[in-house]
Amino acid sequence: GEEPPSIAAQLGAAGPGPIGGEELRFLVSTAFVCSGCGTIESQTFQDRLGRGILRNYSHTKNRTMAGITENTYCIGTRLTLSSFAVERPGFNDGQYNLLGLGFWSRFVVTLDFAGQRAYLREGKGYGRSDLRWNLSGLRLVRQDSSVIVRQVEADSPGAAAGVRPGDVLLKFEGNSVEKASLFELRNALAAEGTLHCVVRRGPREHRMTLVLRDPVRTMPALPTTTPPAPSVVPTGVRR
Repeated sequence: GEEPPSIAAQLGAAGPGPIGGEELRFLVSTAFVCSGCGTIESQTFQDRLGRGILRNYSHTKNRTMAGITENTYCIGTRLTLSSFAVERPGFNDGQYNLLGLGFWSRFVVTLDFAGQRAYLREGKGYGRSDLRWNLSGLRLVRQDSSVIVRQVEADSPGAAAGVRPGDVLLKFEGNSVEKASLFELRNALAAEGTLHCVVRRGPREHRMTLVLRDPVRTMPALPTTTPPAPSVVPTGVRR
């Protein structure tokens, strides 16, 4: 079969000085939704973390329907793709190098399937920070027409409110979530404040209140670096 589409980008460093600009090749996916821009393959992720190209932002243990899982989320200084630069990109430790919807939603994208090209221009979310992510600690999945809580991070607002893995989310602020996309729901969970929700657990419905606070306020600022000059224009991307 054909290889999945991929693209080259430069990942800048999280320390002082121009020590970044290393080129990585990423799979392209508009179906993959996670915190930040996407994932970096585990061995590469740990190598870049150890060398200071990525900076540890959070390490969480999550209670899921399948048991306890762990996740590491890191921040770099800059991700450069052709003439575009995403500041402070966030990545999860993963199985592949992959740019997901959190990255591509920053752009207006025109796809030329026959020519195997993607044409990008800055969208409304271009300057969005990956430090402002899902504040609830809930990881949601859609199954048929239902939105199900797959994971709940320990010591998170979701856990404090009493949400459990397997709960079915019914309403946010009195509005049904049946027709809302997961991307819209995650955006709702990225804003500070008090969020009222209704979940179904077994035959019963439960009303819960999530108090969302931004962890960025307690995170030291990342040092700046000299922007790396994009020496290679990745195949398949034109401005």
